[in-house]
Amino acid sequence: MAVDFIQKSAGNSASTTLSSSVSNTDTAFPLTSDTAFLSGGGMVIIDEGLATEEIAYYTGKSGASLTVPLANRGLEGGSAQAHASGATVKGILSADMWNNFSEALVNVTSVTTGALDTTKVTDLTTAQTLTNKRLTSPKINENVALTSTATELNLLTGKTSFPVKATGAEVTTGTDDAKFATPKALADADVNTRLKSKVITLTRDLTTATGSVAYTGVGFVPTSIKAFGVVDGTAFVSEGFSDSTKTSQCVYQYGSNTWSMSAGLLAMSPTISAYQIATVASYDADGFTLTWTKTSTPTGTATVRVICYR
Repeated sequence: MAVDFIQKSAGNSASTTLSSSVSNTDTAFPLTSDTAFLSGGGMVIIDEGLATEEIAYYTGKSGASLTVPLANRGLEGGSAQAHASGATVKGILSADMWNNFSEALVNVTSVTTGALDTTKVTDLTTAQTLTNKRLTSPKINENVALTSTATELNLLTGKTSFPVKATGAEVTTGTDDAKFATPKALADADVNTRLKSKVITLTRDLTTATGSVAYTGVGFVPTSIKAFGVVDGTAFVSEGFSDSTKTSQCVYQYGSNTWSMSAGLLAMSPTISAYQIATVASYDADGFTLTWTKTSTPTGTATVRVICYR
């Protein structure tokens, strides 16, 4: 049924007749007068006491016509009926309306006493344990000194610096600023998640065409990387870095004691005219993606060690 669980009343003394007939599939009930029928919807009975009696729930008004979705007709065990012009239309408090309202109250109050059931809803005075609840801009017990058991939260507002003690002990005397526990213990506990690095190894066949390759196994999204590469069986070497904006620079040796500098994370250049340059395309959830650009016909296999920082 499309009707809300808690239904509304059509209005005090809402009573009129149909200004024209309706079929059992119509969704508009034209009224002789819509006076006292609330625009927000309500429960009505048509042809009360007759064989064509029908309970329906309208959802709104359009002029002097009630909007009644087909799913809202023939409620409470009845069925949609055809009604003649002049049929009575009255706002009612039906059995289902009352029972549903009663059930809703039972969900938050004691059935026997009517008192608020604090196992189902929070109140302003009862001590209750809340799980997985979020407070937005909370202020609890304002101006209470912060101790290991204090419930004060908002003393942190506007604070820009905190005392740091090597022992991590709490300061309990002096000004409010001096009463904040040192962040040392929190910093020590969190250091492994704040600062992290990982080395992975990758290879590149230098005969492979230009293209992008995703490398995984890092375990986090890097913010910068450094790379060191060689071409197997040669004296070639290249070293480079890429920062958090993916701006890269590298140096490379392509001959005996011949060095050069280039944009890019690596320049794998067995010769001055045949090489592949790697640039960082993206930092990914488990690693990074490099775009390799091939020039001429380099040969060999590059082996690269990359250290990733978070």
